[in-house]
Amino acid sequence: KAIEKELIDILSNDKKVKQLLIKEIKNDSNLYGDGRRTEICTDFLEAEEIQLSASSETVSIILSKQGWIKQAKGEIADTSKLSFKSHDELLQIITGKSNNTLCIFDKHGKVYNLDINNIPSSRGQGDPLTKFIKPVTQTKFNHICLLKLTQRLFLLQSNGYGFITSSDKLSCKNKSGKNIVSISENSELLPPLILNTDSFVAIVSSEGRLLITTTKEIPRLNKGKGSIIFKIPKNKRENNDEILTHLIELAENQSIKIIAGKRTLTLKPSDWQLFIGNKGARGQLLPRGFRNINNIGLINKDD
Repeated sequence: KAIEKELIDILSNDKKVKQLLIKEIKNDSNLYGDGRRTEICTDFLEAEEIQLSASSETVSIILSKQGWIKQAKGEIADTSKLSFKSHDELLQIITGKSNNTLCIFDKHGKVYNLDINNIPSSRGQGDPLTKFIKPVTQTKFNHICLLKLTQRLFLLQSNGYGFITSSDKLSCKNKSGKNIVSISENSELLPPLILNTDSFVAIVSSEGRLLITTTKEIPRLNKGKGSIIFKIPKNKRENNDEILTHLIELAENQSIKIIAGKRTLTLKPSDWQLFIGNKGARGQLLPRGFRNINNIGLINKDD
C-alpha cells in the first residue's frame, strides 16, 4: 500500500512526473550510454548562395502599333508572315532570352514589367497589353526591351535630353507602372538603347547632324529628365523643327553605315572621328545627299 500511495502521489502531480522521468533518463544514460560517435565541428562554413536559374531559350517578342503583344520561340527572319488584327501592324520586334526581364515603355515615360510566360503565342493575334498591365491614364505603348539583371540602358528623348540607368531600376511589380523618364512637352522617347560597353554612342538629328560622344560623359540616374546630350537650339526644340531620330552604340573599330533613300554612306573609324564631340554638343552636318536619313547601322571590322 505504501508503494501504491507513492505512485498515486506522483501521477497526480505533473511536476513530480517530470522530475521522475528526468531522474530515470539520467540513470539509464550513466548505465548504458557511451561517448558521442558523431563529430560536431565548431568551425562553421559560410553558406554558399545557390541560385536556381530558370531554363533559358531564345524568344522573340512582337508588339503591334495598337498595343497587342505576342511571342515566338527563336528568331523571326520573315516578319511579313506575322498576323495582326484588322487595321493593326507591327511596331517593334525584339529577341532575347526567356529569363530576361521584359520592360514596356509608354509615351508618358512610365515603365511596366511583364512575365514572358504569360504572353500568348505568335500563332494568334496576341493579347492587348492592358490585359496584363493597368495604366492609370490612357496611354500609348511605344517601346519594349529585354534586359538582363546587370545591364545599362540609355534613355534619350527626341529633344536631346537623356541619361543612363541600370536594369534593376526598371523593376516594377505595380501593374500601374513606374515613372522613369520625365518626358518634355513636344518630345518623345527614342527606342531605349542597351549598352554593352563603355564606348561611344552615335546620335543623328532630323537636320542630318551626327554627334558621337562617349558613354562615360552621360549622367547616371535612377529616373528623371537627364541633361542635354545633343544640343538643339531652343526655338527649333520647342517647335519640333529639329528632333533626334536615330541612336546606336558604337565601338572603336566599327564603321557606321548611313542609309539615305537609295544611297549608302560608310563612315570608317578614321572618318567618324571628325564627328566626336562632348556631351551637349551640336553635332556636325553629314555630307549633302545623306542628311535625310532612313536608317543607320554598324559594320564590324571583319565584315
